[in-house]
Amino acid sequence: MTTPTTVTSILKSGIAQNLYTHSPSQLKASKYLTSLANILNARHEASQLLKLPPPPPQGAFLRPRRVSPSFFPSSSPPGPRRLRGAFIHGPVGSGKTLLMDAFHATLRTTKKRRVHFHEFLQSVHKEIHALRTSAYAEGSPSPRRHDPIASVGLAWSRSAEVLCLDEFQVTDVFDALMLSSLLRNMLDEGVVLVCTSNREVGRLYEGGVNYEYFRPTLDRIRAHAKEIEVGDGTDHRLG
Repeated sequence: MTTPTTVTSILKSGIAQNLYTHSPSQLKASKYLTSLANILNARHEASQLLKLPPPPPQGAFLRPRRVSPSFFPSSSPPGPRRLRGAFIHGPVGSGKTLLMDAFHATLRTTKKRRVHFHEFLQSVHKEIHALRTSAYAEGSPSPRRHDPIASVGLAWSRSAEVLCLDEFQVTDVFDALMLSSLLRNMLDEGVVLVCTSNREVGRLYEGGVNYEYFRPTLDRIRAHAKEIEVGDGTDHRLG
């Protein structure tokens, strides 16, 4: 039996095995995630080819060809266009985590991370605290000028071209302010964000303290991740 290799095929295989029930919204979401994974995998394959040494000349008649410097563009070529990730929201049992995990599993790059959002916050807070402590311990003349959040965001960006966050939610004002800076830095670095949440983007941190300062972050998430609603009120998990 052939192992499923796309988000859609993984979903259909699970339905065929009676692991969960069919959901039109899940199928629609899986098609978007499959398309996104295909683009990311194509980019990965292209980057691997660029690392290969050029093939040796085939035959003595081939000679190096001198190319005029004007042949090359005066500036470096633009990088790949930014990809929109996905923000999958819906009620418990609607298959959000299933879809995200299938997407993560089909990515060929090793620069991908899948983590529960609460664990992500804990890790980020520890890393920020460690950088601040280090700045003071080393006797930095202006430790307050150092931006540990930007440094942590850059570190995550270098280790993860794709970041999958399960159960995204914001309830704390300090988390909201920190995330505003962290996500801005990570998304500006080109990280592709795929999240699951019980709430749609517009209802994250709804009614929270200083909510107006978090609103631009919500707009940024919408710009970098396609909102996808799944679920019809039915728990599609079986067993």
